[in-house]
Amino acid sequence: MQLPWSTARHIAKRGLFFGDMLKVLTHPDYARLFAAQVIALTGTGLLTVGLGLLAYDLAADRAGAVLGTALAIKMVAYVGLAPVAGTARHVRCLPAVRSVRRAD
Repeated sequence: MQLPWSTARHIAKRGLFFGDMLKVLTHPDYARLFAAQVIALTGTGLLTVGLGLLAYDLAADRAGAVLGTALAIKMVAYVGLAPVAGTARHVRCLPAVRSVRRAD
């Protein structure tokens, strides 16, 4: 992707600063959406760690197999439910806000 000349000149002159990237967080709706995404990703990470600990607690000698099965089921659920939720949203079966919250 090629940047417009004015944008390329601006980046070359000033550089791309971290403060410039934080300007988008001044918009309240985007800031809330960003915060919700950070919280959701933190929860997903904690779920993965919790699954590992549960697998070790249930079957210490076969924890790898149990964890592999649990993570495979988790991924199949993500891959299987995401298209269904997206389709339901586009055919207007669910209101927009509720479908976004359920999909995440």
